[in-house]
Amino acid sequence: MPQRGFLLLNLGTPRSLSYLDIYRFLSQFLSDWRVLDIPALIRYPLVYGVIALLRPWKVRKAYQSIWDNGSPLMTHSTKLLSALKNNTGLPMALGMTYQQPSIKEGLKELLAEGCDEIIVLPLFPQYAAASSGAAIGAVYAAAAQMWDPPVLRVIKDFYIDKGYISAQAQLIKDHAPQECDLLVFSFHGVPIRQLEKSGCSGATLCQKQDCPASFPPNCYRSQCFATARAIMADLGWDKPFRVAFQSRLGPIPWIKPYLDHALESWADEGFKNIVVASPSFTADCLETLEEIGEETREEWESLTQGQGSLTALPCLNTHPLWVETLSQWALAVAEGHQPL
Repeated sequence: MPQRGFLLLNLGTPRSLSYLDIYRFLSQFLSDWRVLDIPALIRYPLVYGVIALLRPWKVRKAYQSIWDNGSPLMTHSTKLLSALKNNTGLPMALGMTYQQPSIKEGLKELLAEGCDEIIVLPLFPQYAAASSGAAIGAVYAAAAQMWDPPVLRVIKDFYIDKGYISAQAQLIKDHAPQECDLLVFSFHGVPIRQLEKSGCSGATLCQKQDCPASFPPNCYRSQCFATARAIMADLGWDKPFRVAFQSRLGPIPWIKPYLDHALESWADEGFKNIVVASPSFTADCLETLEEIGEETREEWESLTQGQGSLTALPCLNTHPLWVETLSQWALAVAEGHQPL
């Protein structure tokens, strides 16, 4: 039986709050052709000559309120890795698509432990070319540079896996206050054109409605709706819920409904106490802690004239059910089974 190791992947984060470290992260992240999918002749001057030069100050300000002896994403990812190693005793490493620890370092670490087959798990439940696709592509690129490339197996997505859904549902039960009158599932947004590039020909037409149960295999928006429905079924709640998308950037159309626009309609509907879950993130980061936990909360309180509350739920991080789910996946794969 081959010796199997596991490479956990996440997006990445600045190493510190210095201008240079934030510049390095932004320039590497935004120059990725799957993230900023415009021609290279435009992308590189825009990223290196404008965005990465000017944006670090704004990013630094956003990070300052959540930076606690390091990036939350790195802290939670490292703790998850440690918990999984302790639970399983299997070779495991962490790799970030952008910055450190790099994917190449993660592969080398596993090979040094004698692994001849590496299971790659991007920690993005729903597949999107700009997240999972970029991470998987980076793994193949790093492996291709090695004299003896390892055998790779990729777990592409797990948006309705029973263990993942149960962990998300339990997380909501653990942290949602009783007075909640609307449960919001907020997912990271992507441009509509990226869905079309991934094979969802009806992406533009379906933005005003929920995605159907049947959808193309790489449609990120549809997978998000499927995740939300599965979590609600597991919860068994009769509370109303909504799906929205956050973190859009630039003037091009992104998938809808936009979270900031939806807040206004929910306030008009008379909702007061809303709970926001972030099922597209498995570890807390800038988008969940600062964007949802601070900016969106303040906006909601303003819209409800101080009469409403917004509870931002934590991500899975090292929730016991999430650690147990990942441990079971790893142990099953180590024995040659397919857990998903």
